[in-house]
Amino acid sequence: MPLKVLADDWSDYDNRKRGYSNITYIDCTVEWEAEYLAQKVFKAYPEYKLESIRKAITSCCSGLPVPYKRLSFVTSLMIILKGNSESFLLAYLVCDSLL
Repeated sequence: MPLKVLADDWSDYDNRKRGYSNITYIDCTVEWEAEYLAQKVFKAYPEYKLESIRKAITSCCSGLPVPYKRLSFVTSLMIILKGNSESFLLAYLVCDSLL
């Protein structure tokens, strides 16, 4: 499910983040990181409105202390966007324990 998002080229993100933070984590409280993720999801899944993606990211960002593991966060975000769970915290904890 998140494969389309994660398989895309993240080198711009990694290069910008390298040197001050772990590139395998996402800090959705940092505006450019949240927007980068929103654009990645929209590119992979244009059937979702960009504003809906941004709202989902903001909503998901309030569950646990940041930063989040990129793989677990994107997987959990896609679970929420696809309507397979209402609880980001539950989705993240399950994904984090499985991935």
